Amino acid sequence: AQNQAASWYGLGLLASQGRGQAADPAQARLYLGNAAALGHARAQFNLACLLFETQGGAPDPQQALSLLQQAAQQDDAAALYTLGRLHVVGEWVSKDEVQALAYYARAAALGDPLRRVYAAVDAAIGAVIPGNMTVPRNGRTGSVWR
Repeated sequence: AQNQAASWYGLGLLASQGRGQAADPAQARLYLGNAAALGHARAQFNLACLLFETQGGAPDPQQALSLLQQAAQQDDAAALYTLGRLHVVGEWVSKDEVQALAYYARAAALGDPLRRVYAAVDAAIGAVIPGNMTVPRNGRTGSVWR
């Protein structure tokens, strides 16, 4: 099933990016959906991105959130960051800076190379996460990573 999921995912990327053919977001949704149904975390993330927008069909933010949560449960750093960002802005979820920073911390703990960017984007929140990340309370100096 893993090989099958990876194959569907690869086809989904080709369809969404238009490599070797014209981009076809509707076909990408289909292929990525097949991979996502088989538990492919990156397919779940990419399909969620398409479902938040009108690419390839009507937006479906509730399904997109469900897919992001499934990918996050598999420690997909991009899904964790996206969930954090949604909680910062309060889009499709409740605004919750503490939850946002918890998602960012999980992404950072996975070694995500953009962890400094995540913290800097939301430094003005003024919260502190024990361990790897400290976000200053004044919101002016950015984040400090240990």
